[in-house]
Amino acid sequence: DLPDKESATMFFQDCKLAHQAQITGISHSVKEILPPDLLDLTQLQKEANIRYGFTASEVYDIAQSLYEKKLISYPRTACRFLPEDVYATLPAVMEKMLARKEFRTYADRLDIAGAKAVINPLKTTEHHAIIITGMSPGDLAREEMQVYTLIVGRMLEAFSPSCKVEYTTVDAVYAAHKFRTRTYRILEKGWTGV
Repeated sequence: DLPDKESATMFFQDCKLAHQAQITGISHSVKEILPPDLLDLTQLQKEANIRYGFTASEVYDIAQSLYEKKLISYPRTACRFLPEDVYATLPAVMEKMLARKEFRTYADRLDIAGAKAVINPLKTTEHHAIIITGMSPGDLAREEMQVYTLIVGRMLEAFSPSCKVEYTTVDAVYAAHKFRTRTYRILEKGWTGV
């Protein structure tokens, strides 16, 4: 940190004389960013607000309409997990969803059998996370399709592999001052590619 213009000018002059920096350390680490949990009503409302500007009340009404059309599970839930019996129905549901042209590109990325993190009997309440039922949405109003697609998107993310990121930190000394730079590189997009 340079507190004033005079300090900055002196530092600049030192740098001109130093000509080069000395690298004092380089470190790498790879981190795995797990897929997000499935949606509950609150999270669905947040996502719809961020992406489309919908109010919580609008999302509630749209989700209720989708439920009444038998397109999604019961939406008034605070749970983001599934019980075993519902999880067992997902391969058939996902197969129908992935048959639609807009979702077909994700078919080879999903690992439903390996996504056991969505199952949690201890955190599953009377009503589980919001998921689609596998019925074709047909012709929906624009807002309904937007909310429906958010639910599908989260399911695609939840059943995709983790994202792998490599972080690199470089420490250096230049003109008697310490510098640190951090960069990252995505090795495998995983769920972030949805």
